[in-house]
Amino acid sequence: AKDENGTEYYAKKMLIATGLQDNVPTIPGFKELYGKSVFHCPYCDGWEVQNKELGVYARNKNGYELAIALKCWSQKVTLYTDGRNKLKPTEVETLTANSISIVSYPISHLGATGDQLESIHFRNGDKRRCDALFFVNGFEQQCNLAETFGCEMTKKGVVVTNRHQQTNIEGLYVAGDASKDMHFVVVAAAEGAKAGVIINKELIKAEMVQPAEKLLV
Repeated sequence: AKDENGTEYYAKKMLIATGLQDNVPTIPGFKELYGKSVFHCPYCDGWEVQNKELGVYARNKNGYELAIALKCWSQKVTLYTDGRNKLKPTEVETLTANSISIVSYPISHLGATGDQLESIHFRNGDKRRCDALFFVNGFEQQCNLAETFGCEMTKKGVVVTNRHQQTNIEGLYVAGDASKDMHFVVVAAAEGAKAGVIINKELIKAEMVQPAEKLLV
């Protein structure tokens, strides 16, 4: 590999663990409240906001599965599509049957006091109470190394690996969020450890002196 300064690097094996970057919506308030009262993972932050007024932001994505997932934390869930609606008729029926409201008005900004989200404001002047907002807006690789090397990618933009975290490129491994749909720290750590063990074994194997084959008489 060669960096921007032209320096070349050589390695027998390589492990990429650069992760993903969530596409945070550009609506005023999202960036400021992200990680405080605006989140992307219901399994990471759902417990802390249980039984509150929860919202799901999904303008560029569907939002159906995230809205359904939040029902185990609160009975008060609203799906905000911000002027768009990518839901199938059957999904609308299921959401409605489970008392999940769908609001399609374009959003102007998020209202908050300090780090605490309080309301979602719409361009028509209306607003709705919201204590915590979860969003699904896609993600991208934080580093394009894997793609540059020619790794096979999924439609979602993550690297395809086998059970040992090895890619389709010999000697190149990817662990963590960059390679899977299950984006948890504990999973990333486990994959990194697994890849490290495999790489170590492969390096040891490559350095071993193999006995010469006996000549058949």
